[in-house]
Amino acid sequence: MATIFDGIFAGQTGVASTLLDIFGTTMTLEYGDTDGSFNAKTRTMTPGTSVSDSVKASPPEPFTIREREGTVIEEGDLKTIAKAYGLTGEPPVGAKATLYSVVYRVVWVGPIYSGDEVAAYTVALRKGA
Repeated sequence: MATIFDGIFAGQTGVASTLLDIFGTTMTLEYGDTDGSFNAKTRTMTPGTSVSDSVKASPPEPFTIREREGTVIEEGDLKTIAKAYGLTGEPPVGAKATLYSVVYRVVWVGPIYSGDEVAAYTVALRKGA
């Protein structure tokens, strides 16, 4: 059942976006086919494509044992909340994420909805992967 509050946490002026803009830090995500491909028949190289997103996110913190249980998340992985507004899409597993000049790999992503819209993503990060 839709209510008057559906969607107030999503979008450019939503609560999630506003709080992450004020209190968050910048996280850079890089992903895509960066190696390109070689066509042996024509002997030509096609450059790879990559996407680089910059988004506000919460400072990373450890997962609890309960949150890790039965998932791909391992001890030592960190979680951050990244705002959805401004991203080209859901951050893909395997993307390179940089926070505070530390490089991580995205190992899991969970959307956080406000009504029918994605307001933010919980992103699991693995250091040095």
